[in-house]
Amino acid sequence: MKKRIVAVLLAGMMVVGMAGCSNSASTDSKGTDGKEASGETIKVGVIYSATGTMAGRGEYMKNAIELAAEEINEAGGVLDKDIELVYEDDQSDQTTAINMMNKMGSDEEIVAVFGPHTSTNAIAVSNTVEDYGIPYFTGGTSAKLKSLGNEYMFKVRCNDTVVVNSAMKFVSESLDAKKIGILYINDEFGVGGRDIMVKYCEDNNLEFVEANHNATDQDLTSQIMKMKQENVDVLVAWSSNVCPIVARQTTELGFDKPVLMNSGFGGQDVLDSLSTEYTEGKYAACDFTAEDPTEEAAAFVKAFSDAYGKKPLGDWSASYYGGLKALASAIEAAGKTDRESIKDAMYNVKDFAAPLGALTTDENGCLVHETSVIQAVVQDDGKAIFDLVEKIKESGY
Repeated sequence: MKKRIVAVLLAGMMVVGMAGCSNSASTDSKGTDGKEASGETIKVGVIYSATGTMAGRGEYMKNAIELAAEEINEAGGVLDKDIELVYEDDQSDQTTAINMMNKMGSDEEIVAVFGPHTSTNAIAVSNTVEDYGIPYFTGGTSAKLKSLGNEYMFKVRCNDTVVVNSAMKFVSESLDAKKIGILYINDEFGVGGRDIMVKYCEDNNLEFVEANHNATDQDLTSQIMKMKQENVDVLVAWSSNVCPIVARQTTELGFDKPVLMNSGFGGQDVLDSLSTEYTEGKYAACDFTAEDPTEEAAAFVKAFSDAYGKKPLGDWSASYYGGLKALASAIEAAGKTDRESIKDAMYNVKDFAAPLGALTTDENGCLVHETSVIQAVVQDDGKAIFDLVEKIKESGY
């Protein structure tokens, strides 16, 4: 049976060197003092937003992890054991996220934790993760995560340096923009994205005009009119959950230049919530599109859609699905379930086939290194979907 399990879980992965090797010189066990999980199952924690402002998208995260666990268990499990998921709600709140990570970390049977999702929450729980020495998988993408130096933090999405540089490369080269409008949200995510965009413009002798907004803003008239009056060639909006407002108001205010947004615009749920007059032709730079024709992506989209009756989201779904599959492979390769061995084995993940592409863990704990540029198009039936325009592979953090 073991051979069959290994074949299933390691099919998409190459393991370089011994599973016990790590990119870190530290060999000290933390939190659980190197203890292996002793139960009949391998417990994995999931901290997601069941309530609060991120509740809708948090459900996509839960669904994807649940689907991955079911597939792993149906294929024989990991080390002859099933994956058991333990859920907690962070209520879309930073303090609650820290409390839930403390709860997960103190449970010796939990070998790894997925979520909380955002960069702000990832920064907030980082010290707790290190204190317990527990592998932590996050969808946070801020370049500031690198400065934490947390070897237990694994990023299941492409980091913002890569995504933003890919977006800027697309608008400056493929769209031939010379004057860039930069709109960003006032938080870790938005300010970090803004800084990368400004540096790109300065390094490439591009003009830029910038404006910002808050997460609760419902009217961006002044910011968009500034871009229109300055006659920018393109608007790049790093606006997170405010992207739907950007999409709607750029149309309403007659901004007729290309608009590219972050993944906050890149979900089918956003297209379904807006009239096609507000979405058609607009771009997003993101991890994933449900229209990706690759074998792994198509299989995931079908399985997710069949199970939940909706298309998955890249940042909240495909990323965590691939992350749990990679974790299962790492545990199988390590042959152990203690947190330190699992952490070390994660750094040996190489070319693991997943919906977001081939996952390879670099020295910063990043697994994803490719960005998709997608565009909203309207089908003959009047429904808007995303079309994959270009895949861009960049390096950096």
